[in-house]
Amino acid sequence: MPSASNPPNLLLPHDTRRENLRGLLRRFLQSRGPVTIDDILQRYPLPRQEVTEILDELAKAGAVYRGRLTQDANAEQWCDRRNFEQLYRRAIQERRRAFAPKPAENFLGFLWRWHGIGQLQNPAHLLPLLQRLRGLFLPLNFLEREILRARIPATQFPQQFAACHLHLASLCQQGELIWRLYQEEAGHAKSAQFFLRGEGHLFYSREQLAEKVDQLSTSAKTVQEFLRKHGASFFRDLAAGSGLSRSHLVDGLAELAWRGLVTNDSLLMLQELAEHGAPRSAETTPSEVVPQPQREPAPTSLQEFLEEKLPDWRRRSQSRWRQHSRRRELKKLPQLNEGRWSLVESFSIYGKPQSPANVEARSSAQQQANLLLERYGILVKEWYRRENGLLPWYALFQALKQMEWRGEVRRGYFVEGLSGVQFALPQAVEMLAASETQTIPAGPAMLSLLDPAVPFGSGVNLPLVGFDDKPFPLIRQAGNHLLFMEAKPVVYAENYGSRLWSLAGATEEQLAAALACLRQFLLLPEPLRPRKRIEVESWNGKPVTTTPAAAWLQRHGFEKEEEKMVLWPSRV
Repeated sequence: MPSASNPPNLLLPHDTRRENLRGLLRRFLQSRGPVTIDDILQRYPLPRQEVTEILDELAKAGAVYRGRLTQDANAEQWCDRRNFEQLYRRAIQERRRAFAPKPAENFLGFLWRWHGIGQLQNPAHLLPLLQRLRGLFLPLNFLEREILRARIPATQFPQQFAACHLHLASLCQQGELIWRLYQEEAGHAKSAQFFLRGEGHLFYSREQLAEKVDQLSTSAKTVQEFLRKHGASFFRDLAAGSGLSRSHLVDGLAELAWRGLVTNDSLLMLQELAEHGAPRSAETTPSEVVPQPQREPAPTSLQEFLEEKLPDWRRRSQSRWRQHSRRRELKKLPQLNEGRWSLVESFSIYGKPQSPANVEARSSAQQQANLLLERYGILVKEWYRRENGLLPWYALFQALKQMEWRGEVRRGYFVEGLSGVQFALPQAVEMLAASETQTIPAGPAMLSLLDPAVPFGSGVNLPLVGFDDKPFPLIRQAGNHLLFMEAKPVVYAENYGSRLWSLAGATEEQLAAALACLRQFLLLPEPLRPRKRIEVESWNGKPVTTTPAAAWLQRHGFEKEEEKMVLWPSRV
């Protein structure tokens, strides 16, 4: 007879007893939520070591979960897998419904704080702001002309811009920030992409680069092979080692840069390439042209007579003019002789080799989803449609759902007017919740419609009403801007201020103050200015000189010139 101090199952054979204990613990966990071992031992007086071993076996088999499974847990807990998944689904549903959606006005203020609009007062804070723009295709000079300009307080712009621009160049020189050019096949849309050191694999693959190498001209292939063999090189080393003339070397480097195959650690070289545009095509590059025999036309009697009578000084003048024309053509070439040139597939730029294909796809989807969350804070499909070169939305959507299950992101309906499926970082949700009590810069600000801090346009149903109380359509182009007062849009400007429209709800004081932002274009360094002077032609569809806007513009240095209001750099 078994004694009263020992449970009957302790006298059974070891294997049978172990199976009975496993079944007992399974049934106990299936009828409860997360419990600790002390909870189990309080119900069943069993040896702790044996219970721990059986629970470990069940966890390895995937039958139970272990860990601190509840918010206030102080010790390790155990829970049946199906029970925990059901509880977790309920918790996620409750969390999705817990946040009351905020109006669009609060969302615009959130975006301003998220992107630091008008808040960059220390160049050391520039890199965290730039991290939100990683991988975004930006028009040439857009980073300095629009992004950097909009993040500096208007009252400190002349002093802070120079310091921030130098810090930006320093980040490139140190290899912390990488730029890469992109040119569409049609040759019209040219843009630059910035990302951090070692992140190149997120935006392009080695296979894509290999396809572009086959299309290179002879000069470009020579430069590419030299860089592959010798690594990052200065221009003088390329000139000495490649065996190319200066013009052919410049053409080869420019071709490699515009195909996205090389980069440089000098920001000045990006500006040089932007100023001179894409290189001559391979068909017209001097190194590729096959000389053809030239046939001189048969001289006529008049031609012979004129050549005989042409004075020697005239012939010498024509010879000097031809030499001057050749020198002028050479001056049109970019210099490209600063910094070090590197292939974008090098380890420091491309990053670590990827895992096998299926793991690589999952990893890339999660990293790209994280990148979009860091850029927008609150992510919807409309923001994804503004991007280029990313994985399909379905792959990112699956990654976002997995991140939600791991508790890394939140899903819900956070902003009124955006699409129903919204994902957000936890810190973004907290910032949005506090948007009603946080202050924003009260002064005027001007943002390009391509700035990710501007949520309007591209099918987004956020309200924007014109001066005639009708929905106002926007065209998302680099030269089109919204002028704000206290994070409220008051003026829409097209083509760098050529055409202006007032928006509903703006007072005359706000309109007059917002127009001061147009002066910022002429405060930029001369190579970054979009225009030599600012010309305003119309206001709400009428000639600007016949509207009240003419007087407002005159307060800020504009002058009347025929039917335009013009601002010269000397008046800034």
